[in-house]
Amino acid sequence: MYTRFTITKITTYVYLIKEVIFVTLYSAAVYTLYEFYGHHHLTISFSISAVMGTAIAILLGFRTSAAYERWWEARKIWGGIVNDSRTLIRQGYGFIANSENKEQEILKLAKYQIAFNYALSTSLRKLPLSDSVKENLSEADYMTVMKQLNAPNAILKLMEDHLASLFEQSKINAYHFGIMDQTLKNICDHMGKCERIKSTVFPVHYGFFIRLSIIIFALLLPLEIVEFLGILTIPVTFVTIIFISVIESIANYLQDPFENRAADIGTTTICRTIEINLLQMTGEKNVPKTLLPDRKGIVW
Repeated sequence: MYTRFTITKITTYVYLIKEVIFVTLYSAAVYTLYEFYGHHHLTISFSISAVMGTAIAILLGFRTSAAYERWWEARKIWGGIVNDSRTLIRQGYGFIANSENKEQEILKLAKYQIAFNYALSTSLRKLPLSDSVKENLSEADYMTVMKQLNAPNAILKLMEDHLASLFEQSKINAYHFGIMDQTLKNICDHMGKCERIKSTVFPVHYGFFIRLSIIIFALLLPLEIVEFLGILTIPVTFVTIIFISVIESIANYLQDPFENRAADIGTTTICRTIEINLLQMTGEKNVPKTLLPDRKGIVW
């Protein structure tokens, strides 16, 4: 996730290279045919692009807004995971009865939650389980999780089993068990919402027809302005189409917030923040350092 405005040369190149080549060559060809070969019949009314440009602006506005809403919803969901992770451990201290191993029981719960967060992050990004998952689980628990198709869900099951064990030992009463179970349900709901965003494809036909409209607009624009602008047709067409294409590319980029790209939600950094918070709540001394943005201002 970007933490400050930055555009690398490589990123800009990838975004614009196809549009740069197409727009420059096409507008130059139109100008050459009109100016040097006398094909004045190529010109058409400017009103066509005026109407199409307005329609494209409306469609792009909706597309960008919808894409950003998906991105922002994903960020809010992970904000809920942060809050419920802290709540779960706070409830552990308030609800679990005092005993010699109370701290160990809460620490075990905290490590389950830390492992869940990292597992969810890598699962959404379609990556192998990170070492942070293994470090926070016992060997037996880790082998159990590895056998499951949905690792975060398997860890939630381990957390539920742990709470059920505490309840059976009368270390948590029925009322408090219900409250903590509700917190686990909230965490499970957050996981489901993330999976919904990940698995739901933005309507492909909508994106296709927006792209088609931009291409038609790019083909018509030089024909409409070459009569009035002459050689300026080339830079004017270039700037107009590139601007529209970049907005459309940004919408494509934002609509999938869990693809392990620079503009995605920084779930790894969020997981580290939660890990630090929970370990400090349990009184652990060996706490990892906060993940800071890299030199490009990106957190992962």
